[in-house]
Amino acid sequence: MAILWLGLLLGVSFLATPVKFEAVSLALPVALDVGRVTFALLAKVEWLFTATIVVAILLSPPPRLLRWSCFGALTLVLLVQALWLLPALDARVAAILAGGAVAPTNHHLLYVVAELAKALALLTLSGEALWSLSGRNAGCGRSAPASVASLPSDPAALRFQGN
Repeated sequence: MAILWLGLLLGVSFLATPVKFEAVSLALPVALDVGRVTFALLAKVEWLFTATIVVAILLSPPPRLLRWSCFGALTLVLLVQALWLLPALDARVAAILAGGAVAPTNHHLLYVVAELAKALALLTLSGEALWSLSGRNAGCGRSAPASVASLPSDPAALRFQGN
């Protein structure tokens, strides 16, 4: 789930959004309105990812400290975005769409920093999950899969027994 979320985040926040402002035929108010709608939907989808990741962490074997730390960081960033940044940015877009002038702020920069923090947490969570699935951390308190554990320990027994 973290890898899917990371892909969505990179595609929307770091690819599609900046590119739309490069389209000369797209007026700034329209681009801002599309961005407002896009990020509102992205925020809802991210909460669904959050719920699925919590379930995945609860069902995963220990150790879980890194997973919970990444999840906590993701949740904190989502809360800051949902309760402060997105409403502030939406108000700015509404003022621009109404023809008003808005004073410069750091809200967009803070949003980009928040997206980078989410990307880093998701990358770490994805990497840890892949590492866990690879079985390379068997010495970290995890047992080998049953198919590996049932192999004979004598190398001679592993040779092909042909006719």
